[in-house]
This record gives sequence, structure tokens and C-alpha cells, in this order.
Amino acid sequence: MVPAALAWAQDAPPAVGSVAPEFELPALSAGHMLALRDHRGAVVYLEFWNSFCAPCRASFPKLDALRQRLPREDFEVIAVNMDRFADDAREFLEDTPVSFPVVSDASLLTGRRFGVNVLPTGFLLDRAGVIRDIHRGELDMARFDARVAELIGHPQKHPRKGAPTASSSATNKRPF
Repeated sequence: MVPAALAWAQDAPPAVGSVAPEFELPALSAGHMLALRDHRGAVVYLEFWNSFCAPCRASFPKLDALRQRLPREDFEVIAVNMDRFADDAREFLEDTPVSFPVVSDASLLTGRRFGVNVLPTGFLLDRAGVIRDIHRGELDMARFDARVAELIGHPQKHPRKGAPTASSSATNKRPF
């Protein structure tokens, strides 16, 4: 269920093939600001989530395992929390700890800029910050792993049948 606070209209949300909107948000754990631009050069998966989102709770350990398997200079996950109160997110993270950065978007302004109206919503960005895939809902991790490997330049030796290719995913908003 999507909170009413997320039910807004967006004139022109970013699309596959466009550069992701820049943001700078406070990190939940360290208290410093995190800017998307600081991760240029790596493939980045942005996941917009909140503490009451069941698919988010399921995806965090899987995303963390993938993040830990790959070099940070090649791949990073940034979780953008959309809870109104940071303590809700911190409590979630106590139960589901992760090694990737988690930032707070309590104002929901960044989520609006990205056109987020369903949680979780994820954006897979290439090394230049261009949106290569947009995902809403639960991830198919096998397909997602293959797509990340493709973008970082380490294709799997035996890609899954039906896994998206660079040409097919450019028009598909839900390849994983």
C-alpha cells in the first residue's frame, strides 16, 4: 500500500535514457550529506523506500549481498528513505542492517523529482549517471544481477535465458 503522501502527479519524471536528477541528502547513519554526483564513475542503484514497505524489507538483504560482492568503485546502492520520521528508518535498519548508504528524503522532494509514486521504486544508473532501467515493486534478483554485471562490464558467463540486453532494456521499464 502506498501512503497518501506519495500520491502526487509529476509533470515529467525522468525516463530511461535521461540523466538522473542530482540530489544531496543527509545520510541516516553518519550525519553527513551524500550527493549523487559523488558516485559518478560507478553503476548506481537508487532504491526509494520506507520502513513500512514489505518488498523493501525483502530486497535490502539481497541488495546488500550484491553490493558486498562487487567493488565499490564499480557498483553502489543508495537507499533513499521516504519516511516522515528518521527514527522509523533507523528502527528498520536495526532489524535489517546494510552496508550501503542510506539517506533521508523526509520532505519527499527528491522522490517527487524522480516521479516516485510506488514503493519500492528503483533506478539503475550507468557510470555516467544515465538511467538505464526503472523498476517498481519487488526485484527479480537473478535478472537484476545480470543487468548490473552488464553495465559494469563484467557480463556473466552464462546469462539467464530471457535476461535483458542493452537494446531490450532501453525500452523496458521493468526488466528485472
